[in-house]
Amino acid sequence: MREKLNRKAQAVDGVKVIDDYTLAITIDAPKAYFLAKLTFPTAYIVDKNNVERGGRTWTDKPNGTGPYKLKEYVRGQRIILEKNYGFYLDPKPQITTVEYIIGGGSFMTMYENNDLDIVGVGISDIERVSDPASPLNKELFVGPRLSTGFLVFNTRKPPFDDPKVRAAFALAIDRQKLVDVVYRKMPSVATTILPPGMPGYKEPDSKAAFDPAKAKQLLSESKYAGKLPEVTWTTTGGGGSAGPGIQTMAQMLKENLGVTVSIQQTDWATFIGQLNDPSKNPYQIFDIGWIADYADPENFLAILFRTGSTQNWAAYSNPGADKLLDQAGIERDTAKRFELYNQVEKMILADYPVLPLTFERDHWLTKPYVKDMLYPPLIIPRLRYVSLTK
Repeated sequence: MREKLNRKAQAVDGVKVIDDYTLAITIDAPKAYFLAKLTFPTAYIVDKNNVERGGRTWTDKPNGTGPYKLKEYVRGQRIILEKNYGFYLDPKPQITTVEYIIGGGSFMTMYENNDLDIVGVGISDIERVSDPASPLNKELFVGPRLSTGFLVFNTRKPPFDDPKVRAAFALAIDRQKLVDVVYRKMPSVATTILPPGMPGYKEPDSKAAFDPAKAKQLLSESKYAGKLPEVTWTTTGGGGSAGPGIQTMAQMLKENLGVTVSIQQTDWATFIGQLNDPSKNPYQIFDIGWIADYADPENFLAILFRTGSTQNWAAYSNPGADKLLDQAGIERDTAKRFELYNQVEKMILADYPVLPLTFERDHWLTKPYVKDMLYPPLIIPRLRYVSLTK
């Protein structure tokens, strides 16, 4: 695949066209997560002529096989979909046209004025729509998202090359207070790397607790005791103050650990570009989230923590964990496989290359006349089953 993308090969090894409707794929090992990986949109089959004729902007006018087709796309304003009358599965889509408003105005106001049928709820409105006395509360959906927010410690950068410093920083942050007060209980507190609902998820036997006394002790036992270098927390942003969550955690580190952390903001493109080359990652400590690409623990544990992975943002390396990841990748017994991943997760959490902060949750308001709207934790066709009764 890499050779094809770099234009060094004319075809992808292991992919063979059988007929107009069938592909045969040969993989390098009997990887148990391969079928799950095929559900990731990057594995979708697309129209070759559509891609080649459209060039870099072919996605503005895609030719697909889903329940809806793109009718209109105005950047920063709206997306309009229309029913695909040639959709090949049952049930067929029931709504003729769907419009997404992606810019302009207050979406909550538009919803309350009946200009929108569905709207996502933001932090500024969550308290009033969560109030059982509010009429909107009856229209509120709260569901899991296969997503974990992390505080990442770069294990190649002092002082986070010392696991005791990483543990000290982690134990000095009160995640429950952060979720309850700052994030207004929209997410839940993360105590594992795998989010609830992910295959292989298991409640931990013991959870890393908020423990300022233990944090101070660990810092005093580290090789940086009394000589901690300057620490800079990098986050994404475009100027002004960093987000309230970042400021709150920085204040917790100062109050509970006696450490002053500087905060610097950078644009997203620069930030993610630096992270995807762990050997050149300049950041000491930073916050980022991971949303599941496909429903398998390999997508979190191997992608984010395997030695040499381009998404191993913490530059974490544990030969024992790598060995277990290799075993889990080809283990065919599901129970045994998940147990191997549980062992890997425990090893990672004990080393503190990251501190899991939050498990994200979806919050949607849906008009009562919208029937069978799905809000899955992963990307699947949400609109296929929807109907309107008004």
